[in-house]
Amino acid sequence: MVEVAIEAKSEKYTYLSFRNVPRAERIKALSVELVREQLLKKLPVAIRELFVDAFLNPTQEKLDALREFFADTRVSIITHHIITHKTSSHKALEPLYDRTPEMLVDRFFFTCPAGAAISDRLNAVIENVSHWIAKAGTNHNDKIRVLIPGSGPAQDAIGMLVRYPWIRKRTKFYCVDNEPSALELGEYLAKKAGVSEYVTYIENDLMKLEYKGMDLALLVGIICPMKHLTGITVLKKVADYCQGGFLVVSAAQQKMLFEDPVTCFIMDFIRWKLFYRTHRQLKEAIEASGLTWLDSFFDPKCRYHEIAVSSVPIVSTT
Repeated sequence: MVEVAIEAKSEKYTYLSFRNVPRAERIKALSVELVREQLLKKLPVAIRELFVDAFLNPTQEKLDALREFFADTRVSIITHHIITHKTSSHKALEPLYDRTPEMLVDRFFFTCPAGAAISDRLNAVIENVSHWIAKAGTNHNDKIRVLIPGSGPAQDAIGMLVRYPWIRKRTKFYCVDNEPSALELGEYLAKKAGVSEYVTYIENDLMKLEYKGMDLALLVGIICPMKHLTGITVLKKVADYCQGGFLVVSAAQQKMLFEDPVTCFIMDFIRWKLFYRTHRQLKEAIEASGLTWLDSFFDPKCRYHEIAVSSVPIVSTT
């Protein structure tokens, strides 16, 4: 797959969408067995024809009609949650982790490459970030403080605490979200897993925190829908919370768009638009934020999400 970086007159990076996938590739994507069997064949004939037509010849009227159909809970719980809640809502992703419930086309989202990559990303974060938590702990003997802004229910924190008993002894997680239902679910899941004493859930805006001296901050999926400069603004703000520590951030890759354009098409018309980055673009965002790139890893199967690790300098105020 060839990385595409479109230059615009007014900005260095622009949104890519399914429209940037060559028509021949879109036609080919519609013939994939998973798309045919788990999506198209399950749609009413008129909607199926509209779906194919809009994918190949999009107009706003067609996309609006598809969005109205996919907002129905009988069609898909996943798309219903995204359409009827804010796109950043934890309710959009939770079904992808437990693969329930299954309405008309939800099985497609559980098994399509982009959907499967969400669970794989979570597992990759749990497996790899533990190493950087341990590394952050070499700076002092106190509790390692990990901040997760925009945490949702913090499946990643809970997963690390369950998988690595040493993290329970050394680490305290501070999970921040502005959606009360996400925090309530997180508290329930942490208690169910027996790790609630190691996680503090806080209702707040990730840009309005007063924390200083965190050892590591974890941003999973937060900058994925953000344009380049907006993402840098968020990275700078979160970096300020963990000066002298590490910042871990994930970004959706252009590879996802060109390998699974049908799913990206659905995300587009339900208004969950991602800013598909290249490795170079993510690295430039890290460096433009004043951070030092250290390493990165991916969801292992599809490599649709790159998770970068950077060190945060201590900025003197004198």
